[in-house]
Amino acid sequence: MSKSRSCGIRRGRRTVCPTRRNLNLVSCETNGDRDVANNILTLTESAVQRVRHIMELRDEEPPAIGVRIGVRNAGCSGMSYSMDYATEVSAMDEVVETGGVKVMVDPAAIMFLIGTELDFKEEKLSSGFVFNNPNVTSTCGCGESFTVN
Repeated sequence: MSKSRSCGIRRGRRTVCPTRRNLNLVSCETNGDRDVANNILTLTESAVQRVRHIMELRDEEPPAIGVRIGVRNAGCSGMSYSMDYATEVSAMDEVVETGGVKVMVDPAAIMFLIGTELDFKEEKLSSGFVFNNPNVTSTCGCGESFTVN
C-alpha cells in the first residue's frame, strides 16, 4: 500500500484516497469506434490531469493501465458512480483515451453515462471529481447517489 496522500477524489461530500483499492469515480474511449466512446464520456483537462496524477501515486502490483468507471446500486436515490484502477481491458469495455489517460467504462454503465462529462474541481475546502451527467433526473440530499430515467 502507498503512503497516505490526499488525492481529491470526491464521493458525495467525502474525499477518498486513490491509493485505496476502490476509488469510486467515472470516464471513457472505445475498443473500436472512437466516436461512440467519446459520446459516452468526455474528460475536461483538469480531470485528465488529476487522473494522470492519481495513476502516478499508485505503487501496487499489478500496475494499472488506467481507471475503470461504472455505476452501482447504492444510496437513497438508487445509483452511485464507482471508479477503480484498471489493470486490464475487459472484452466488453468501452475505452476512452484522452490526453494519454485511459478510462475503461463498464459495459453495464454505458446507458447511464451517455453524454457525461467528468471534471475535477478544486475549491477552498474541498476538491474532487464531478460527474456532469445529463441523464440524472434527481439526486439524494447528501449527493451520494442519483436516479436516471
